[in-house]
Amino acid sequence: MKFLKQNKYVFFLRIALGISIIAIGYLTTMFYFQMKDLDSSFQSIENSNATQNELDHLFSILKEDEIKLSNLIIAEDIAFSKGIFSREEALSKIDRLKQLSFVHRFLHESILQLEVLIDKKYTLFQEIVVLSRKSSASEETFTEKLYENKRFNVELYSFLENELRPIIRGIQLHDSNYPEKISDTRKTVFILAIVSILIFLLSYSKMNDNLLILKKVNDDLRLLNETFNNAEKIAGFGYWKVNLKTNNYTFSDNFYRLLEEEKQHFHPSFENIIKYIHPDDHEYVAKTYQNSIESHIPTSILYRYILPSGVLKYVILTANFRTNNKGESIKIGVIHDVTEQFKKTFELEENNKKLIAINAELESFNNIASHDLQEPLRKIQMFISRIEANDLEAISESGKGYFDKIKLSANRMQNLMIDLVNYSRTIKSDKVFIKINLNEILKDVIDELAVNVQETKAKISIDELPEIFGTKFQIQQLFVNLISNSLKYTKPSVIPEIQISWVDSFMDNLKEAVNDASDKIISDKDYYKIIVSDNGIGFNQEYSHRIFQLFRRLETEITYTGTGLGLAICKKIIENHNGYIKAEGTLNVGAKFIIYLPKTL
Repeated sequence: MKFLKQNKYVFFLRIALGISIIAIGYLTTMFYFQMKDLDSSFQSIENSNATQNELDHLFSILKEDEIKLSNLIIAEDIAFSKGIFSREEALSKIDRLKQLSFVHRFLHESILQLEVLIDKKYTLFQEIVVLSRKSSASEETFTEKLYENKRFNVELYSFLENELRPIIRGIQLHDSNYPEKISDTRKTVFILAIVSILIFLLSYSKMNDNLLILKKVNDDLRLLNETFNNAEKIAGFGYWKVNLKTNNYTFSDNFYRLLEEEKQHFHPSFENIIKYIHPDDHEYVAKTYQNSIESHIPTSILYRYILPSGVLKYVILTANFRTNNKGESIKIGVIHDVTEQFKKTFELEENNKKLIAINAELESFNNIASHDLQEPLRKIQMFISRIEANDLEAISESGKGYFDKIKLSANRMQNLMIDLVNYSRTIKSDKVFIKINLNEILKDVIDELAVNVQETKAKISIDELPEIFGTKFQIQQLFVNLISNSLKYTKPSVIPEIQISWVDSFMDNLKEAVNDASDKIISDKDYYKIIVSDNGIGFNQEYSHRIFQLFRRLETEITYTGTGLGLAICKKIIENHNGYIKAEGTLNVGAKFIIYLPKTL
């Protein structure tokens, strides 16, 4: 009788095992197709995001080329127009977009239309440049071509907003159920795990010798948990959960580590966590958390922690609501350490601000030195020359005085525009550094200023100077401006003496430098130190920073001619070369300009 009961038990046990195995087979197959579907959706989302990014990059290239075209036209620098546009880069973006959109027929057709528009866009660029070069081209034709370019911009951006972006948004909307698919897959995995555990339990009740297999499975699960903990450390995230019915919190080990605490260092609770949050974020985090609990709204916020060591850490918290098997509502959240990403983003924003400021300066200078300003000046100088050659004797003595002032003002205006163009070029020039022999540069500079040197009978002494890395024409412009400055601001009846020297051993504080290097110490290990000094009129040391500002000429406005741009150009050149410059002066004794240039790129 006992034997029959045992056989009956084994029979039902085998039936249960068979049903469980069939269920596992079914769930495994279901899981496979769900993962395949998830992979397809993920690839589609990835392609959509990549397409969006490539489109943004493409239109960024077009905007940059528009700016380049404007700069070429404004500055009349057409000689440098060859190869300046990024047509090849734009076409490479189009090729990438065609690859990404190949599986979406409507998107692919739109990309092909965009390729035609881009090709037409660069054709317009080239036609505008060609018209700019032709002296015979009428202003009306050139203006019409510019308006055609402007109208085409409207068409191009309209195509982007009304054709391309709606298609991409449609693809993304089509894949918006991706989280639901993940949720379904999780449920499948959960059910699969439950059924597997059932089989293990049934097997254990049938055969005690299967305990070794069960131990191995437990070891694998332990390894998986350790792997998850290691993944938390590497990825810089930690998770937490709270049972809204019991108000019991659970924190992962890495959650404590992110707070620089040992695991289980304090009892898991919101009150204990709020102590680590930055005081300025207390109210915001507490209010957001409370609103989320009351309304069951998912949470995604950025806030700061102050760790016990005093370190400030930026984290993103993402949380959502789930229901456990008891029907209790649970909020599960993940915090992700984004401190490094935040710092990089901040640095990028600062760099963008600097870029905007530089572009604003360029725009200002280019407007001043534009064609509309130069053309009237050329006509004024032409008429001055004709009057001086043919009708000067017919003018009264007072009229001649006025005429001389007109001529002087016109020449000063021309010098101002030349300096403005030079300053503009120092801002927008590419940093292509080569090895430069400063001795050869100074020889060319002295030859360029030979007339001024002879007129003033100046004595110029130059030490043997080192080789540096830099842009040749900018370094030459630097010394032309500095030496010209010394030749200009001389004392009456005193022969100018200019000394250019190289200090090979030093350790200086850059507190007085104009490049924002307060209290920075540099030495001959990393920098060359070159000094340009003179015995001219000098200046009060309190004005040492002002002389490098645009159009700043201190108290010498009437006695000495100049535009006030020479030293501003010097400052910009030094900044382009990652160096520093400072001025030292004594009124009626002389001035000294100290230059620090890096020894390596």
